[in-house]
Amino acid sequence: MLSVLERAGMAAADDGSETIRIDKLVIEMQEEVNKITDLLLNPPKNGKIPSSKKPHQLKRPGSPATAGWVITPFGQLCLEYLEDVDVTIAASDALEEGEDQPLADD
Repeated sequence: MLSVLERAGMAAADDGSETIRIDKLVIEMQEEVNKITDLLLNPPKNGKIPSSKKPHQLKRPGSPATAGWVITPFGQLCLEYLEDVDVTIAASDALEEGEDQPLADD
């Protein structure tokens, strides 16, 4: 289905998913390093660390992300057109024109 949408110009491959995955991991690592640094520079006086300041173990990012898909401006235009079409009116117009009429039982 995606290949048909791509041939019609309604969808395009998005190769940025791997970069986004790595960027997110770097940001998460920096946040945890900041928490650890803050704890080392300003240890809690009562010995208890609030949960918001506790460093969390980072999970491995997993397997490399596969290429995703994004909708093109033309695809968005087609979706907007389809959203505006009233299905009940279109179906009744088709029946009036003699299309897809049920067969009579004999």
